[in-house]
Amino acid sequence: MKKDHETDQHKTPHLYIFLAWLFVSVPLLWGVYMVVVRSLPLFK
Repeated sequence: MKKDHETDQHKTPHLYIFLAWLFVSVPLLWGVYMVVVRSLPLFK
């Protein structure tokens, strides 16, 4: 006999996954951008 959690798979809505990626990627990309901008004088 299967339990309820084995038969019903609760899927995370795509919007939540998108928002989570956005929440992580925006600060990450900002940090990478700032590292590149601050390191440009080293290559001049």
